[in-house]
Amino acid sequence: MPDNKRINSQLNKPLTSFLLSQSQAELSKAQAFIVPTSSKFNDFGYRTACTIGFRDKKGEINWLEGRCAIQGEEDLLAAVQELFFDPDMKEVFHHQLRKPFRTLLVDAKSYSILRRTLGESHARSILTSLQDVATLKGQSFDHEWYNFYKEEVFTHAMIRSSEAYFAYRKGERVLQGLQELDADAREAFSVELKGVGPQTRFDFQFDSQNFLRGRIAVIIGQNGCGKTSALAKLSKVLADKESRSAEVTHRPELNQVIAFIHTASVRQFIPSSKEGLARARVFTFNPASPRKQREDSATTLLVDVARGHDTQGPLLNHLSEILQAEFGQFQVLVPMKKDRKDAAGTFMLPNVEYMPFEEWFRGGERDILKNAANVAPWQELKFIDRNGKERKLSMGQQAFLKFILVALANAGPASALLIDEPENFLHPNLISRFMRSLNKILNGTRSIAFVATHSPFVVREVQSAQVHVMRDEGGVLIVRKPRMQTLGANVASISNEVFGDDLPHHLYEELLERAERESQTFSDALEKYASELSAEALMRLRRMMEQ
Repeated sequence: MPDNKRINSQLNKPLTSFLLSQSQAELSKAQAFIVPTSSKFNDFGYRTACTIGFRDKKGEINWLEGRCAIQGEEDLLAAVQELFFDPDMKEVFHHQLRKPFRTLLVDAKSYSILRRTLGESHARSILTSLQDVATLKGQSFDHEWYNFYKEEVFTHAMIRSSEAYFAYRKGERVLQGLQELDADAREAFSVELKGVGPQTRFDFQFDSQNFLRGRIAVIIGQNGCGKTSALAKLSKVLADKESRSAEVTHRPELNQVIAFIHTASVRQFIPSSKEGLARARVFTFNPASPRKQREDSATTLLVDVARGHDTQGPLLNHLSEILQAEFGQFQVLVPMKKDRKDAAGTFMLPNVEYMPFEEWFRGGERDILKNAANVAPWQELKFIDRNGKERKLSMGQQAFLKFILVALANAGPASALLIDEPENFLHPNLISRFMRSLNKILNGTRSIAFVATHSPFVVREVQSAQVHVMRDEGGVLIVRKPRMQTLGANVASISNEVFGDDLPHHLYEELLERAERESQTFSDALEKYASELSAEALMRLRRMMEQ
């Protein structure tokens, strides 16, 4: 006999609907939606990936990435397809499901989005209807699922990734608005790289008690030493607790792992389908590559930033400071939709007009959200110089701006950012600005970063305890710390310490030998070449001629 009290309780909650596609949600009366993802990826045989939708206060549907498990089922998509036994069925409501099910949003930021969009009370009722395991701990679910937290579908699939595990552990606090007070990724830990590729050990000495130690670790070495491969292994083991690419001692609690890499390295950072869904979020920052269809535009990222906060307040404040410091020679214009009607009064495709950024983010949160809703995401930002002319950003400036927008829009509390050779698109002064802006983002989100580089300009921005020099010594890969203190040190000294000078002969030496042959005396050489050679080269030429 059915439990009428339980059924009535379920009916009083916001309706959650199982669907086979997101497009069906628009016709539904439900408040929340679970749509299985058609994906070849699995976690130890379990397929739990889905998108979870919810209606905001205006009735518009927002979609988040999630995980969903149904008792006794290994493949969520196949299980939901079986629910639609009648071809005319469009959806299945949660109270019609005869088996227990559980969901989890895959990152803590998603719980924050729910809270900010709906308010804590309404968000909680939606999550209760979704049978969310992060916020219903210790509370009664609609249907009991004994030993759920011990089953592999939970331990090996739903919380396999560091990101999902962090969401499970912290989702309730995020929903209450408390998580930002205590999440900090700055903890010392060690990583032993294993398997194919570089095999070595890194001791990352992050120290919350030493502000000079900072939040940035640098990996540097000569070409071919395996910096990028080491960074890829690090991204895999930090994102996936089950990864065999490395072993972590004193694993930090991370909200998410985000990698900024070059297009040629993408395959190293994305695991195969056999390795499951636990992975870093990968972004490429090669401005020469055309933007992919699924890649967010700068204006879309700007809207995401407008909706975000960290421990220091609205993310737009950070962006404003960075734009003023690094792009102060330009006025930044934001494309805005402007409604228009035809003669019959019917709304047509909107026109676009541009609003200065400093005006766009002025006012209270309500004003900013209103402006964010009216951004025209299909148009790019414009940059106007002091003469009133529109200017196209250089490749370095484009790469810098893209990184800042992506990092601000995606880095939640206690994240790990992995960045591969940022200097490839940045001139030395822009490298220093890049490191300064990165540090601002890390402090605001209490996150950490790992930067693989060739550049001594990057190294001089961090303390030597956070510099890891990779060297091949007799066929064995060794990681050492510099013998000198690198923070604020001379670039030439850092370069010599890290790379040395192991070339048997240099081009300038060949030119000096020719100058020696064509001069009778050093006085003769000095008269010919004083304006052509550096003081160091002239001194070397003198020693050569006096031998």
